[in-house]
Amino acid sequence: MHGWGQSPCWVAHGFKGGEDLRQLHLIIPTLNAGPLWASVIKGILAQDLHGHTGLDVTVVDSQSTDETAMLARQAGFTVHAIERKDFGHGSTRQDALARLPQDAQWVIFMTQDAVLEDPKAFEALLKPFENPKVGASFGRQLPHPNATWLSGQLRAFNYPLEERVTCFEDRFALGLKAVFLSNSFAAYRVSAVKAVGGFSRTAILGEDMLLAAKLLQAGDLIAYAPKAEVFHSHNDSVWQEFQRYFDTGVMHEEEKSLLRAYGSVNPHGGLLLRHLFKQLLNLGAVDFVLNLSRIFTRLTIKFVAYHLGTLHRFLPLALKRKWSLSKNHWKEDQALGSP
Repeated sequence: MHGWGQSPCWVAHGFKGGEDLRQLHLIIPTLNAGPLWASVIKGILAQDLHGHTGLDVTVVDSQSTDETAMLARQAGFTVHAIERKDFGHGSTRQDALARLPQDAQWVIFMTQDAVLEDPKAFEALLKPFENPKVGASFGRQLPHPNATWLSGQLRAFNYPLEERVTCFEDRFALGLKAVFLSNSFAAYRVSAVKAVGGFSRTAILGEDMLLAAKLLQAGDLIAYAPKAEVFHSHNDSVWQEFQRYFDTGVMHEEEKSLLRAYGSVNPHGGLLLRHLFKQLLNLGAVDFVLNLSRIFTRLTIKFVAYHLGTLHRFLPLALKRKWSLSKNHWKEDQALGSP
């Protein structure tokens, strides 16, 4: 993982903007986006589209019962409705990708709770594609104003100020961190995505990192563009945290053949712990104790849930559905211990 000009994988290429103006495409899956949705739309409409003929926004809505679809249409977005039971993190995005025009060059993916405040965010996110070897880029996520201390620190750790580019060779030093990527605010070179087969249709979650793994193996680069900022964070409950990490364990076990090349996630966990304890020292006594307790509680929950997820093939279907955020992943015909 290196700065853009420092990586042995980075080759300088000239890029002349304005010679091949095309429409920019944005895809957002939604389900009852709530009060934040108006701010998301406002941030999108305020983007500077210099170098593009326009912005085509597709909202893939899973039967929202609030004003999500209506507000999207009022903003001029295309709303593609699907049934909730048909949503999949990878399959829904892959279906939307397949509907893009044949000449689509880049596509941006966002989530319904990611708020843009800088009108140059899209421009910054796309800048790494000046190098034709870049297959994907992702922006810097900042915590929402209501984020908890721990949620804010997780964003600070995962999304630093330094730009970087990752190539397949970086897996030896970084392990699974090499494929870190978030579809909450990411852009892809459409031709590169098509060349590796697109998003996994069967992934319970983590479709972004699985695609990143395939892109790196194909010789593409993954760029982190910190000047492309978006406000995005979660204040998950303990139960939501358990469910999210149970699904993460499921994904790692089900996709082990692809992820095996990238080794373990454990070294990354050690660095996170060091970061959190360093930041704890800046707090007062009461906040120190409270947040230290929260750290141990959350990390214990994550550890247990993740490892239960990796053992999901030995669990009954009803329990897997209860413990999972992604209920659609679990089918009636899924037998105990099935492959």
